[in-house]
Amino acid sequence: MFRRTATLAAANAFAVPSVANAWGQTGHRVIGEIAQEHINGRTRAEIELILGEEDLAQASI
Repeated sequence: MFRRTATLAAANAFAVPSVANAWGQTGHRVIGEIAQEHINGRTRAEIELILGEEDLAQASI
């Protein structure tokens, strides 16, 4: 039982990065643009402190 669970966990660990990268640069930029439009003033200010002049779309790639 443990061996089967460990095998499934390892398979999941290798599958996740490929799924996360499936959007590519364009997809990540689009999500960054959408997020940028939906953040409030305080969050926007904190992000600007971290990113400087760069917006979320640029930082996403």
